[in-house]
Amino acid sequence: MSSWKIFLIRLVTFLAGLYFFLLFITPEPIFKASPWSEAHSKISYGFVAVGVMALGIGLINIFWIHGSKVVFKRSGWFNSLSLISGLLVMLVVATVDWIGGREINNFGRHSAMLSAFAIDIVENKKNQLVLPEERLRIFKISVSEHLRERSLAANDVLSKIGSQDHFKATSIAVDISTVAADLASQIDKISLADFDQVKIFAAKLSELSALELSLKRIEVKGRLPQKIYGLLYDGLFVALGSAMFSLLAAYIAAAAFRAFRIKSWEAALMMFAALIVMLGQIPFGVYINKNLPALRFWLMQVPNSAAFKAINIGALVASLVIGFRVWLSLESSSFYRKKEK
Repeated sequence: MSSWKIFLIRLVTFLAGLYFFLLFITPEPIFKASPWSEAHSKISYGFVAVGVMALGIGLINIFWIHGSKVVFKRSGWFNSLSLISGLLVMLVVATVDWIGGREINNFGRHSAMLSAFAIDIVENKKNQLVLPEERLRIFKISVSEHLRERSLAANDVLSKIGSQDHFKATSIAVDISTVAADLASQIDKISLADFDQVKIFAAKLSELSALELSLKRIEVKGRLPQKIYGLLYDGLFVALGSAMFSLLAAYIAAAAFRAFRIKSWEAALMMFAALIVMLGQIPFGVYINKNLPALRFWLMQVPNSAAFKAINIGALVASLVIGFRVWLSLESSSFYRKKEK
């Protein structure tokens, strides 16, 4: 790698680290008064964009390495094929599930927005140029139109729900119709003279939004892509993860057997402490000695906590040293020498 590229990479790394270091040590009032406060969000978005690019490069690398194994039938190509297939399938079904989640949120968003608008009218926020009376008139018109659309939308969603969840969905649809009818009967009665009445009306709109979300969620979760996502994630991925972690019990038992063999006084001390902790944890330990749970609690809270704090302090100091070495590009010198050969 040429010297000017190395210098450019080190310069950008140092300036980025310097910016966040100064941001961390600068008091908040001084930072807000500086011109950098307006550009901070844009700079943060830039780092997010770099992170997304790194994620994309990682995906390309996965397809490049494992795809070449599959194409040329190299050793372990079947595992690579399983990885790529699982990645593509989960990518598709997760995207469809995300789109379904947006549909759920959009279905109840209008009612929630009208509820927030009602509270804004009471508190006279966000728009001081429009009189509260005019805002209330616009609010009544919007609510009337929205309530007429809700009945049709609820019936349309109800018609798409299968027989398995139809009873529950019908109950929610009836509740939506009841709340909508109640709101329609009170829309002409609300006035700025009674702010509590407007707040109650806003609360009912929030209730309507929650019911709409529940109904739409039943309809979306009953779709085939969402069922496939639930099967692959909850039924396969979570189950495989649980099975993998359950296998660790055998390795933990083997490690405990090796660690608890008394060959020195340190091993004997650890064995004694572990025995007290285990006996104090189980109900049978009370029958041996009633003070075992209290002794176990003291061991976990005092000596164990002190040891963990010491370990955490050492890890934090090591992280700080590594952070400074990365900031000053000291960790990348071996990479540059390798590239220059």
